[in-house]
This record gives sequence, structure tokens and C-alpha cells, in this order.
Amino acid sequence: MSRKMKLYVFDHKGAPDMPREARVCTGAPFDPTDIIPIPCMSFLIDHPDKGLILYDTGWSKSERHHRPWSIPEDMNVISRLAQLGHKPEDIKTLIMSHLHHDHSGYVEHFNNAEITVSDREFTGVAKLYALGMLQPHGGLYIGSDVQSWYDAKLNWKLLGDDEETVSIADGVELLHFGPGHSFGILCLVAHLPEHGTVVIAGDVIYCRENIGPPAYPPMVVYDLDGYKLAVDRLLGYVNKHKATIWYGHDTEQFDTLIKSTEGCYE
Repeated sequence: MSRKMKLYVFDHKGAPDMPREARVCTGAPFDPTDIIPIPCMSFLIDHPDKGLILYDTGWSKSERHHRPWSIPEDMNVISRLAQLGHKPEDIKTLIMSHLHHDHSGYVEHFNNAEITVSDREFTGVAKLYALGMLQPHGGLYIGSDVQSWYDAKLNWKLLGDDEETVSIADGVELLHFGPGHSFGILCLVAHLPEHGTVVIAGDVIYCRENIGPPAYPPMVVYDLDGYKLAVDRLLGYVNKHKATIWYGHDTEQFDTLIKSTEGCYE
């Protein structure tokens, strides 16, 4: 009997202090004291033919992003891999949904991997860095992270606008979106033999409340028209394939998922 594909959910400890209006922007007066926790996660596919496929890498290193709360060492992506018996050099395929600091920590450790990202996202971040517009220790994109990627001489693969749906292995594909939440974003689709099709939204949609009704976007949106197009296209794919969607920062949904320390999806 052939080995089944497995999907693991890595918990990187959520942020305890997300302003509610930042996750679901209703237009209400912004109240920085009205806060909610949000999860931070990445995902590992153990594929019978392709091997290990990692999607996102979680938080940027603590010394590069000055947070008022800490992330336990055993919850970063390096530790999560080790808990399953893997090392960064075992990863040959790394998919970056986008390059915000809560999705792209520790990327410089994956110099054995082909790292796939939207061309628009990569180029947009590179331009900000080259123009000196990134803070070294804060912001959505972190300058010290980008410098570490450059120093590591990583192997990047950039997806152009014409590559909207890309197969990367049997039963695994990427949905490529243009400007919306960020300059460009990739969703991961896993057609699991037992659990069915899972679409990992990767911040195309933060949470269930974003799709309504009524629909409200998150506060962090680079291109609102593009964001709406991406949401419509993603929901169309989900409906067509009778898929389950895993949102980017939905605490209630995340609490129901099987974490890598508990098991996996097949």
C-alpha cells in the first residue's frame, strides 16, 4: 500500500493583542483597547513522492521584531520541524504565502529549499528594501529579515501573473493572487485522500467574519479592489471543489484544528 499524504498544522503561538477592528474592519471607531487573540501558523505536507513541503514559516525572530510578548523557543518553525524529526535542510520545497513578518520568520535557514513566492510580492518587498523604506526591527516587512535572506543566498522561484494555478505535486497546488492583502499572495491547496480538499487561505481571508454577510475586510489591505477579487475567486474555488477553507487568523477555527503535537490530517 502506498504511503498517504499527511498535512501537519504548526502552532507558533498567536498574538494576544490584535485590535478587533484590525481583523474585521467594520468602520467603527478604532479602539486600541478592544483586543482579541489571533493565531499564527504554518503547515507541513509530507508527500509520498515530493517529500516535505513547507507552507510559511511563522513569526520573525524576536530580536528582529520588538513585541510586548514572547514566543517560546519550542514553538518556532525550527522547533516544530524537530518535534517531527526534521531539520530545515530536509525541506526542499518552501512556499511563502507572502512576506509579512508573521509568515516569513527563519526563512534564511532554508537554503536547501526552492522558495516559491509571488513575483509581485518579492519585487515589492525588494523595492522597499532597496529604497531604505523598511524598519530594521518592526513593520509588516522587516528590514533585518530581508537582509538575512540576501546574505543566505536563497533559491527563490517567482510566480508571474500568468501562473494563476500551479501544481507542485500530485494532489497539491497553489492558487496565485495579485495585489490584495499584500503585493501578491499564494494559497495552498491539499487534496487529502481521507479528509478531502483543504484550501489554506494564507491571509487572502483572515477569518469567517471577513466574508459575512455583511462582508468586512481586515484593516491591512494593500489593494482593496484586488482584495475583493481575490476573496471572490477563492470562494468560487472552494465552492466548486466542495473544499474546506482554513482562514489565516481565525481563532475560533484554529482552536478546532489538530495541531502537529497531536496528530495530522490524511
